[in-house]
Amino acid sequence: MPFLRERPGGCVISVWLQPRASRTALAGIHDDLLKIAVSSPALEDRANKEVTKYLAKLLGVSLAAIDIVSGARGRRKQIFVRGLSASVVRMKLAL
Repeated sequence: MPFLRERPGGCVISVWLQPRASRTALAGIHDDLLKIAVSSPALEDRANKEVTKYLAKLLGVSLAAIDIVSGARGRRKQIFVRGLSASVVRMKLAL
């Protein structure tokens, strides 16, 4: 899966974020990125906070294990998941 890469200590998920959606959910693949729709607007970092909370819950890790390492101000984001391998993340995302 091109949007998921192993890194030392965890893995990186390449995400396309869609703010102001009707509900927060996985929304498929967009340009080889995992598309995640969130109901929050992009204002005041609300969409970023919602996507990190959503991924933490979905993957069963603490909020501290999820970091946006690039793209915090745009739709394309690189999100580091500490402590989980790419294969475990793939399984938990059911992709």
